[in-house]
Amino acid sequence: MESILASMPVVAFDLVVARVHSRLHAELLAKGAPVGLHDLQIAATAIAFDHVVVTGDTKSFPRITGLTFEAW
Repeated sequence: MESILASMPVVAFDLVVARVHSRLHAELLAKGAPVGLHDLQIAATAIAFDHVVVTGDTKSFPRITGLTFEAW
């Protein structure tokens, strides 16, 4: 596991990501379609850094506006 992690960049959950996270959380709550907070952290980080999320979760991630994801 450590060798896999060492080969990947670490992206910080910083103020920019936290702001995206809080905006997404508020939008989803207003729609009555909340997403788990860990999934929301992943999505907020991906949006903030313009990354794609690759996931098997086809329930939560499609509800997140602005998120690019690929279902595997």
